[in-house]
Amino acid sequence: MPGYATSAGAGLPAVQQGAGMLSQAATNVQGAAQGYNPNMAVQYMNPYQQAVTQQALQEMRRQGDIARQGQAAQAIKAGAFGGTREGVQRAEMERGLQDIMSQRIFQDLAANYAQAQQAGMTGFESQQQRQLASSQALGAMGAQQAQLGLLPAQIAGQQANILGQGAQLYGQLGQGMGTLGVQQGALGETAAKLGQADINMLFNLGEQQRQIQQQGLEAQRATALQREMVPYQQLGFLSDIYKGAPSSQVSITGQTAPTTSPLLQAAGLGISGLAAATGAQRAGLFG
Repeated sequence: MPGYATSAGAGLPAVQQGAGMLSQAATNVQGAAQGYNPNMAVQYMNPYQQAVTQQALQEMRRQGDIARQGQAAQAIKAGAFGGTREGVQRAEMERGLQDIMSQRIFQDLAANYAQAQQAGMTGFESQQQRQLASSQALGAMGAQQAQLGLLPAQIAGQQANILGQGAQLYGQLGQGMGTLGVQQGALGETAAKLGQADINMLFNLGEQQRQIQQQGLEAQRATALQREMVPYQQLGFLSDIYKGAPSSQVSITGQTAPTTSPLLQAAGLGISGLAAATGAQRAGLFG
């Protein structure tokens, strides 16, 4: 997204600064790893050593002059001044004095160089330690600076991840709602079918109940008619007994019912009884 790209790009200068610090720290570490150069001791030489040595040499010459004068005085007293022996003694004294002076010069130079080397090595080690500490500090600062530069990108990445997860959750929620809608539609269709089935079942039950009630009413009506026609049937029977033949003086034409319903049977019996009663009346059974 544009907003995240801008926030991520804002940390680029900090990353570049951190990279520069890390590069300088690496250079300092390389410098700290270098060995000691003995020529560096020259700058640590004591500049007053030559003056001290010259002062000592002058004192040695003065002492040599005094010794030579004393030796010459002894040679004069002995009457050997200017002789070979006195010349040999003077030469030996001069050579000894030169040896002592040279030895003093070498000793002073060696001592000065030794302390210069020690000071140089101490200074070099201190410099190396400072350089190493500086490289460590620069490295830490560079890493922190780079981390600060990368922080906006990390934040942008986390925000993008959160948005992606949110979009995924919304997608899953939409899919779940769609599935739920389909299920609800299926449930509605099933409920409609069940409702129609209930209506059909209630209709069928009502129809069956109506038929049962109708059959009961017809049976009751047929039973009532049969009870009412019993006297007529008995009269017809008696008339047949008295006449010796069926009471056929009154012609009755009966139609056969298409069904054997109890109501029709009762009606037929009633008609037969009525015919029998009419015949009995005409025959004088009822006066």
